[in-house]
Amino acid sequence: MTKAAAKTSADPISIVAMEQSFPKDQRIVVDDLALQILPLSVR
Repeated sequence: MTKAAAKTSADPISIVAMEQSFPKDQRIVVDDLALQILPLSVR
């Protein structure tokens, strides 16, 4: 069950990582690490 739960992180972190390309004043979430922790398969 732990491995299945770990796979669910790719979608939310993908959304946050994409949002980091917006200007800072237009972001809802500011996360400077989002792109770094995004799985390579999703980048």
